[in-house]
Amino acid sequence: MVKFEKVTRGVLMYLKKKGYNILTSNNEVIDSVIYWFPERIDSTRGYMRYLNNLGYEPPLSQPTLLRIEEALEKVKEEEEVEGYIFIAT
Repeated sequence: MVKFEKVTRGVLMYLKKKGYNILTSNNEVIDSVIYWFPERIDSTRGYMRYLNNLGYEPPLSQPTLLRIEEALEKVKEEEEVEGYIFIAT
């Protein structure tokens, strides 16, 4: 089953336990709703190189990246991050 869930600390912790370490989004800055997709990567720099090789030109056409660990450090228990996360269960 797949679904979109509000980005909360609990969801971020669940994804981290599943081995995900970043969230990516292809949304524009002006979009009213942001959709995040969890990914497992070895290094941010390597992932950015991979995107460049696919033809994405920084910074405007590359996806937005959010490190789950950094988000967990900044998000308090009751707070939410903007948007929704795609979760496959």
